[in-house]
Amino acid sequence: MATLYTSNSGIIKPGSGEQSGTWGTSVNTNFDIIDRAISGYGDVDLSSSGAAKTVLTTNGALSEGGYAVLNFSGATEACTVTLSPNTKGCVYIARNAGSFNVVIQQGSGNTVTLLAGGAALVWADGGGATANVRALDLAKLTANLDVNGNSIVSTSNGNIVLAPNGTGDVHLDADTVRVGDSNVNATITTNGTGDLILNTNSGTNSGTVTIADGVNGNISFAPNGTGEVQVTGGLTVTGDLDVDNLNVNGNTISSTDTNGNIVFVPDGTGEVQVTGGVTVTGDLDVDNLNVNGNTISSTDTNGDIVLSPDGTGSVNIGTDLELGASLWKLVIDGTKVGFSYNGTLMFSISTSGAVIAKDDITAFGTP
Repeated sequence: MATLYTSNSGIIKPGSGEQSGTWGTSVNTNFDIIDRAISGYGDVDLSSSGAAKTVLTTNGALSEGGYAVLNFSGATEACTVTLSPNTKGCVYIARNAGSFNVVIQQGSGNTVTLLAGGAALVWADGGGATANVRALDLAKLTANLDVNGNSIVSTSNGNIVLAPNGTGDVHLDADTVRVGDSNVNATITTNGTGDLILNTNSGTNSGTVTIADGVNGNISFAPNGTGEVQVTGGLTVTGDLDVDNLNVNGNTISSTDTNGNIVFVPDGTGEVQVTGGVTVTGDLDVDNLNVNGNTISSTDTNGDIVLSPDGTGSVNIGTDLELGASLWKLVIDGTKVGFSYNGTLMFSISTSGAVIAKDDITAFGTP
């Protein structure tokens, strides 16, 4: 019986009566082949292979295709690796340590592409000219990852990155999401210069909160439809507060419209109430009265100004009262009331009833 070899790993099977005196060599080679197939690590250098490389499994000898782990390195371009011969089934842990894709094939059937930095469990069916190569991508999960009671952690202060491909998203299917280290301030930010947008239901029928990226960027609250931004409790604003056409800055409320009015309109019988003093710079229009500096005037054509106290109330004037545009003045002090003209007291009545006139008093005559 002639010496044969196993179908996949090429282990020597000496024929009956053969290899007299050389069995030790064959047995040692077999053990080396088995050792390599079980736990051997082989670096497959692609630096001089260009776009194609053949990985050969040789019968009865240690060969590149006999390793359990194939580490492809040094590729200078995308490279297609052919497993030969195409009649041997084989299983590898394959890793692409280079910067270009590595395609693994055996026949004209299915191939496996290892992306740069990728790794996979690869097997070839040894089906001859139409042989297939298939893989279990070691970078992908084929079932749920159950970490119940455990954590996904990094070492050496390394980040944990969840990076979907293309337009893929990260979905957290939970009603509560906690961020931050224990008792430490937490930050939610964007990767780069994009705005941070918060909404519900993927933005359908939802208002949005937008934090715009960039120097002096705005933070926008945009309710959906007729929705409102509601604040329960106190609201403290540091800096300007713009509400429609009003700007509130410190103790100042101003209009942002050119020559725009600021209008206070209570509902129904409501009132505008001011506790404390009111300082007006410029004109104050109240109904048909205008107050400007020390002057109160009527805005009605030929309109009167009426001072009408309630009940027994009085109109109190604490100093002299000028009458019209003349030089006459009603003089009031603590001891008398009288009339002066051009600064000279012409007539007075004292608190004792005495009547004093600067000149004669004509009882009868034409004024």
